[in-house]
Amino acid sequence: MIDAPVSGGVAGAKAGTLSFLVGGTNDAFHRASPILAHMGKKIIHCGPSGAGLAAKICNNLVLGVQQIVVGEAMLLGQKLGLEPAILAGVINSSTGACWASSVNNPVAGALPDKEPPCTRDYEGGFATSLMLKPLAASPYPPPCLGNPLRLSLVRISILFAESNFPEIIHTNAPSPNRWRITGLEPEDSGQVLGFAAHNVLIPPYPTYHCLLIQIDSYLGAEFPKVLEQPTVEYRQANLTIPSAVASCFDPPEGQEPYTYVFDLTGEIQWNFAEKVQVEKTFNIARLLGVEAAKRKVKAYVRLQHPFYECKEKGTHDEKEDVKPDDVLGTWWHESLRMLAAIDDLNLVILRTAMVYGPYVHYGVVMGFLAVAAVYGYIKQPMKALWSPGKHPTHTVHVEDVAGGLWACAEWMAKIGRTEANAIAGEEILFKNEKSKVKQVEGMIPADHKCIAPLFNIEDDSQVTMADVGNIFTSYFGTTFEFHNLVVNTMAKFKLDDTVEEINESHVGYWTEMITKSNPPVPNTPYTAYMDIYHLKKHVVSFNAQKLKEIVDYKLRRPKLDHETVKEVIDKLKAEGSWPNLEQTP
Repeated sequence: MIDAPVSGGVAGAKAGTLSFLVGGTNDAFHRASPILAHMGKKIIHCGPSGAGLAAKICNNLVLGVQQIVVGEAMLLGQKLGLEPAILAGVINSSTGACWASSVNNPVAGALPDKEPPCTRDYEGGFATSLMLKPLAASPYPPPCLGNPLRLSLVRISILFAESNFPEIIHTNAPSPNRWRITGLEPEDSGQVLGFAAHNVLIPPYPTYHCLLIQIDSYLGAEFPKVLEQPTVEYRQANLTIPSAVASCFDPPEGQEPYTYVFDLTGEIQWNFAEKVQVEKTFNIARLLGVEAAKRKVKAYVRLQHPFYECKEKGTHDEKEDVKPDDVLGTWWHESLRMLAAIDDLNLVILRTAMVYGPYVHYGVVMGFLAVAAVYGYIKQPMKALWSPGKHPTHTVHVEDVAGGLWACAEWMAKIGRTEANAIAGEEILFKNEKSKVKQVEGMIPADHKCIAPLFNIEDDSQVTMADVGNIFTSYFGTTFEFHNLVVNTMAKFKLDDTVEEINESHVGYWTEMITKSNPPVPNTPYTAYMDIYHLKKHVVSFNAQKLKEIVDYKLRRPKLDHETVKEVIDKLKAEGSWPNLEQTP
């Protein structure tokens, strides 16, 4: 018996030029060699049984690190003004030459004479999954070797995350009362299709067939329990490709077409270029909306984050004219106009306040919570910008986001788009540059009136920034204050110059906290680093009275207080993503 992993990839398999890395006795190697020779060009005896796999793991560790570094180098070069083909030519003829650059370069145009995955829009090829296969079998070397491979393990975790981007999760749970996650129950059975990002969980209901696309490598401790169900399966798809989107809407054999579609897609990173926002937010939403309309789903619910500059005073209802916040907010808002203009789409929009809750690792509130924990740890007052902090920064628990989405879907399914527009329709005003209409496929002209049912959701706390600071810091046993006039004035005019100064006071202690935690928390999506977006003045207020009256939605977590904070922290500690410290220094 031998072990004989291969090297050479799909191209090598097709050409019959694979390398076989063989582990086994000399006799077994010689007996197997003639057979392997029909499929490969090189047959290497690496040693006794298991040596072939060991060699393969080492090779793929090198390849994986090279692939990431090549990608980062190519990105840096482009930002510095270098043409991809020129930069690749320099690397491939210099000391940086490697297979990851000369054959598998991740940047379009870098290898005009070859066809790396980027020429196929990164579709197919199976390269990452193929590379990860042996690493999945043994990503951690035995402790007795005394070699933790720290860089390689970081690289493995990155690639495992990327190989699951995005995931499509099918679940069919026929038993009426098998389980539930958030305590919500549907009225009837049906089919659910969810496109989810950034860990807002749509409950997979017992009598519904659910398909969920989760665009995130961090899922939280409760979600993997869903994946353990025998009725759950995975599939991968690139949602920027129309054919891939269409296939997502095809139910498994024997199942009815999808009834509800939840669209939680979109890029939430604030500093990405406009091109990225158009592709990852606007274009994906357009493809999903068009396909959903073709399939005549009964309800298509779009989640809208609070990427707006609200006024400090006003009605704060759905009719209020709010300005999208920068490039990020502009293209999220533009996505709403585009979806509203799609004929036969049973669209309903749910616009949230600032989301917080267990396993939510994005947004201003959760970052604020981590910083408050640091100052509680060092027993010093937490200081913030924007004194006196009386502007609204309203919040909503993630459980109510999920509940609100579901309630909107059931409401829409009963009445249809025409009646829904009459009852709850709002005009989605044009907030972009008119010149962009001809440049972006699917963008709706400025003079087109776009109407869609729109609902706000927020809790009943009506908190200001100062309220949030006081709730968080008092929970951790410290106090909340504001920076002095000089720092506040500097921040108003040049916020980027104050970022590092502000972070210097607490980021190092967060590292200390996760290190001293019992047990340690080496891998966590949470951080105390506050970037420019987190430090900006955010005025968020979206009155939810309309949702309560028309949809009859009742909040499950109406208040942000110590009790809800404790629940969040306890769940994060239990899953090992938040520091567990009994004593402070």
